[in-house]
Amino acid sequence: STRGASKYRRDQINLEIQKLRDLLPLTDSMRKRLFQLQVMSLACIYIRKQNYLPHVIGMGTQTSFRSALKQSESFRALRGFLLMMTKYGKIVYISDNASDYLGHSVAEIMCQGDSVYDLIDHRDHGRIQAELMSGPVSDQNFFPSEKVFICRMNLSRTTKRQLQYHKYTLMEGRYLHTSDYYNTHQSLSAPLSHIQPLFAAYCEMLINPENVETLSAGNTSIFCTVHSMDLKFVHVDHMYVSDLSTF
Repeated sequence: STRGASKYRRDQINLEIQKLRDLLPLTDSMRKRLFQLQVMSLACIYIRKQNYLPHVIGMGTQTSFRSALKQSESFRALRGFLLMMTKYGKIVYISDNASDYLGHSVAEIMCQGDSVYDLIDHRDHGRIQAELMSGPVSDQNFFPSEKVFICRMNLSRTTKRQLQYHKYTLMEGRYLHTSDYYNTHQSLSAPLSHIQPLFAAYCEMLINPENVETLSAGNTSIFCTVHSMDLKFVHVDHMYVSDLSTF
């Protein structure tokens, strides 16, 4: 019957998704919590990461580049995390220390979707798209100029409570290895749509009422002042004196 055939197809789809879930490089507890759409999102990102980078990064640098990505300890020294994406916003890589700033594991972040637009507030989609689509546009032997923009990251769909504030993020990045990309793209008899330039961005959280205590602790570029109602100084800390040298 038609109903029986539909049930059979659903069972087969569920079985294949379960097999796909078991292949994800995650802990057993994490895999058991995944919904089907989350499984598909994670699978797309991991497959893209493994199959995409060799087309963009020169063969001689693949080993060193991959080993550098695995050394997540080096990212801990930064005040931000690394995000790599294609020209159309498809995520290729998120550094492990992103959890320190976004409050969720990398797997939980990627569960929202396989595109950077799934992580960013819809009001900023146009700005991000304009920056990503603006280059590179031709074969170049030098790196394109860096791009700097601010966006709001919204991870409310993966949290147990609604965030009171968006996570304002400063993104600074550029396209990498454009000459390798175009040489590879032109050498293919049938160019593949998934082979696109790679945009690498350094993402740094901007201070807002939600994270002011965390980001200001030990940050030598931030000073604190206390004012009376008429805005006269009541107290300034030692960083104010050091940075502005007013006293």
